[in-house]
Amino acid sequence: MLVSTRAGLGSDSIEDTKLPARLTQVAGRLLERPVATQSPGTAMWSLITAVFVGVLMGAGVRAVQDVTANSDTRFEVASVRPTRDIASGAWSASPGRFVRQNVRLKALISYGFGIDEYRIVGGTSMMERRYDVEATTPTGSTPDDLRAMVRNLLADRFSLRVHEELRRMPVYYLTVAGTDRSLGPNLRRLRVDCSKDPAQPCVTGFGGATAIMESGRDWTAIALARRLSGYVGRVVIDRTGLTGPFEIRLQWSSVLEAGPARGDSKTVEDGVSLFTALREQLGLKLDPGSERVPVLAVDEIHEPSEN
Repeated sequence: MLVSTRAGLGSDSIEDTKLPARLTQVAGRLLERPVATQSPGTAMWSLITAVFVGVLMGAGVRAVQDVTANSDTRFEVASVRPTRDIASGAWSASPGRFVRQNVRLKALISYGFGIDEYRIVGGTSMMERRYDVEATTPTGSTPDDLRAMVRNLLADRFSLRVHEELRRMPVYYLTVAGTDRSLGPNLRRLRVDCSKDPAQPCVTGFGGATAIMESGRDWTAIALARRLSGYVGRVVIDRTGLTGPFEIRLQWSSVLEAGPARGDSKTVEDGVSLFTALREQLGLKLDPGSERVPVLAVDEIHEPSEN
């Protein structure tokens, strides 16, 4: 088990009370297990946890993947070595093989727990060190199995211990920019069922070397908020009040810093900043704020054991 039960990282670094480690498990399974079958104390925490996580996820915040799931799922054989050639790298999960070369330890934790890196807190400077991981996997392993194997690899080889908690962090609120609530030219309500039109896929995305484009059909404001979170490095919460699917086309330059201070800056030849693109193309904007967000806190991590 990867969950630590100790008090945490210290009163100076934690602003909010820790939730039970079953935070996401309870929220995801509440409807499958009647509260009446739980003890009074557990039932109360189940209701509080499920309601809170449900609200956050409904606003565009994903809960941390259950850290206790599939605790016995492991790689058949695994090799972990510090990266020697930082110029090379490979990322593959072909049948029977799992390879991550030149991968940052924090990125590996992010993959294993299914959580964005900006929601991983604590740890030491070794979180930024790079490693080569090569392993063999049992036949028929699913993507969820691979994540569980990585979690156990981190626990077995790096002595990783973590817990889940709520922590106040900077967020963005996705809102409509104009006072008249008019939408931009590249945000249009979808009037056809794209799932029945194979020539026009529901959702597509493209990332280039210096320019990024998100386009497609059947988008919701919540889905857009979740996608934007990965680009701005913090949780984005939908407060647009928009309902129904949309067709969007959003393009901006990845070489411009993502932040409100650059939102009105002059553009470079290959595009505009994300903040400018949101306002001009979609009629939306990102307002800064702070919220209590589910995070994965690292209690303990060490140099990897020998292969």
